[in-house]
Formats: sequence, structure tokens, C-alpha cells
Amino acid sequence: MKRILCIALVLMLMTAVAFADVITTGNVNLRTAPNLNGGIVVAVPNGTHLAFAGQTSVDERGVMWLQVYYNGVTCWVSTRYSYLNEEIAPTQAPTQAPAIEFIITDNSGEDSAVVDLADYYGVNLNTAAQVLGFQGFRKAQSEVPNQYYNDFACIAGNDLVEMISLSGEDSGYCLFGAKVNMSSLEFGSALEAAGLHLFSANNGVYVYEGSSTPAAPFGFCVNVYCNESGLAAEYNLSTYTG
Repeated sequence: MKRILCIALVLMLMTAVAFADVITTGNVNLRTAPNLNGGIVVAVPNGTHLAFAGQTSVDERGVMWLQVYYNGVTCWVSTRYSYLNEEIAPTQAPTQAPAIEFIITDNSGEDSAVVDLADYYGVNLNTAAQVLGFQGFRKAQSEVPNQYYNDFACIAGNDLVEMISLSGEDSGYCLFGAKVNMSSLEFGSALEAAGLHLFSANNGVYVYEGSSTPAAPFGFCVNVYCNESGLAAEYNLSTYTG
């Protein structure tokens, strides 16, 4: 299966790239480089609007970063805590449209790109589904009634992505760097590197907790369900409600 993804999420903004803005979805650091090794320029709160500088980058964890302007300074913000506002219109025509970078994901190849679904946690649900290309939709009688899905993954919530589930080997997805069929050591290392910590492990079910964020004021957790071989068969990220 092949999937075409626009790294910058610019596909929805082709006529307004140079004048689009980036909105933060949590308290986040703006950095000098598109990775966690970049120096911190400033910390901005949830809901901050930043001018998009037209460049994107993906770090070694597969996390996408957006280049923005802050008080005239060029810096970078992670899409784990921000998104491009596709509704803003340009005030004038850009002098030169920036190149749009695409990844062709072929799940049968060794060089397949992996999309980290954690990047869409706290993002507008409809926008996330559009970018991910999830065609399936259903209504459920639950705290997360709106659910978009494909054969391997599901994102759900009210207005924002509040729940993510992932299953299926070679799906082209991961969650905080953790993939299906990883051992407990492998997925534990990935989740802990993303800042989560192990809360419990019983009968093949591992529960990792994340810190509270504006999108999840009571915190969030990732449940990992392992098969009889002890390998991860399913991941489920959900928001604590209290």
C-alpha cells in the first residue's frame, strides 16, 4: 500500500503558505534547531499564534517541526504541540512559493517512512483525519464519539484528538516511536525516551503515563497489549478524565 504524505501539512495551504500561522496546542519551547538538541529560544503558552516561516523538518524520532518567527527571530516548534492553521488566508501573494516536500511511503520497502501518530494528539480531529487520509468514520456513544480509522489505526475525540489506537504490523505508523511487534524492552525504551514512565505491567498489559498538558489536564496514558510471544500487538493512547 502506498500513501502520499505532505510533511509540512502544507497541502491544505498551498495558496497561503507564506502567510499561514502556527497555533500551539500546549505550553511548548521554541528552539534554534528542529530537534530536542536545539537551544531553547523561549517558552510560549497554549494558543499562541506564530507566523509560519515556510520550512519544515523531521527529526531522528520521526517528529515533524515547523519553522516559525517569534519577535523577528527564526526558530522551530514541534508539531506534537502545534499545528498549521489551514483556515487563514494570505494578505498578499507570496513572492515565491516554498517547495512542498512529499514522502512516498511504500510499506513493502525497507526505506518506508513511519508516521508517528503521537504528533496528532491534541490536534483538531478533522484536520488530523484529513492529513492522515483516514477515510473511515463512525459515531460512538462514548467520551470520544467521533472516530476516524483505517485498517491499522484509529483517532477519536470530540473536537480534538483525545484517543489514538494502533495495531497491525508494517502499518507505516508508530506511537511515540513505539511500533507493533516490538519487545517490551524496545517499546519501553521508545516510550520512556518520549517522556512517559511505566506505571504498571500485568498479564501482558503495560501502562505508561504521560505528564499533564493543556490537551490532557489530568495526564494521559498509553496502554500496550502484548500477544502470547510478549510482543506489542496494540497500543492505545487515551486522555485521563479525572
